Amino acid sequence: VRAPGDAFRTVACLDDLVAPPVLPPAPKAPLLGKEGVQRALVSLDPRHAHLYFRSGGSTGTPALSVFTCDDYDNQMRAAADGLLAAGFDPARDRAANLFYCGGMYGSFISFFSILERLNATQIPMAAGPDHAMTVEALVTHGADTLFGMPSYLWQLFHAEADRLRAYGGIRKVFYGGEHFTPEQRRVLTEEFGVEVIRSAAYGSTDLGPLGYQCTAGEGSVHHVLTDLHTLEILDPHTDRPVKPGEPGRLVFTSRARAGQRLERYEIGDLGRTVEGPCACGSHVPRLELLGRYGDVVRVGTYFVNYRRILRAAQERLGYHGEMQLLVAPGSGREVLTVRLDEQYASDPEAAREALLAEVTELASAGAEGLLAFAVETVRRETFERTSTSGKLRTVVDLR
Repeated sequence: VRAPGDAFRTVACLDDLVAPPVLPPAPKAPLLGKEGVQRALVSLDPRHAHLYFRSGGSTGTPALSVFTCDDYDNQMRAAADGLLAAGFDPARDRAANLFYCGGMYGSFISFFSILERLNATQIPMAAGPDHAMTVEALVTHGADTLFGMPSYLWQLFHAEADRLRAYGGIRKVFYGGEHFTPEQRRVLTEEFGVEVIRSAAYGSTDLGPLGYQCTAGEGSVHHVLTDLHTLEILDPHTDRPVKPGEPGRLVFTSRARAGQRLERYEIGDLGRTVEGPCACGSHVPRLELLGRYGDVVRVGTYFVNYRRILRAAQERLGYHGEMQLLVAPGSGREVLTVRLDEQYASDPEAAREALLAEVTELASAGAEGLLAFAVETVRRETFERTSTSGKLRTVVDLR
């Protein structure tokens, strides 16, 4: 049953308010990785290859994904329903699409399609290096809602801070591909007057949209797009299911894909189920995203977690900029460098001492002579990003 009028403006399907969806069990099939998908594309029937996309390559070599037109249309309509649940109002919001475009990358194109299916007002700018021109267009055309990558939007707000503060018209920000930290959210809310900061979708180039964030969602919690996929969460080290609420590897089976069979696809993300009813009233299952496999890097025999270091910087230093880890070989021991935004971290030595005190594996590896640890503060433009998607490279391994 579809929701009528304004009575359920953020509810795309009334059935979701009644009971959880009944899903078929995951198939009895071996786990599938990115390499398996790429091998299968070689023998894909040309009748099932209408649209070609490449991933952003933020965690490795960019991978090819192929869709039929019908599959793509089905996915965009499901993602559009999710965007309604996130609080986007197509009747009132004036949306600027600032996702990256070109190089067969799909984010800008996908959100153009999603907004088109919602019959929404759209200013299709795409992400570009001329921030002044971008903001000029936002102001001229009265945009009040931005869609884009957090890395790019963070740069845009800072590069044109005075103009955007004077405009004061940006009320909503919908992001994808990365996440804003709590401190970054605070800056956008308190300094720029943004009222809503929410995930536009959780998805991947290979599988398309996977989840959506409702108006009650916080942080990285999303409802699963059960119209399209079945989700399993497996133990980080074995192929057995975890108990409800425990973290594990996310494995998706796409049930609405005519062109390809993507069964038990291990996407490279970590997450856990969120138990209990959602405050939005929906019974659709929820998951909390806990990062990528690539967020953990082995340095000096220790496993170092990017997100743990970022959280330590936020809690001990009140830091709310971006952060990047560089791992490099050294003479006798490896070198781990934490890069911080100089606007929000003025004393690299104080930051180094605080991180060593908070992250025990860093201190232990240093004491054992296995690791040289440094902190450097740099200009925002210095951070390395993927050329296609504009995502921040959280870990740059130079070994």
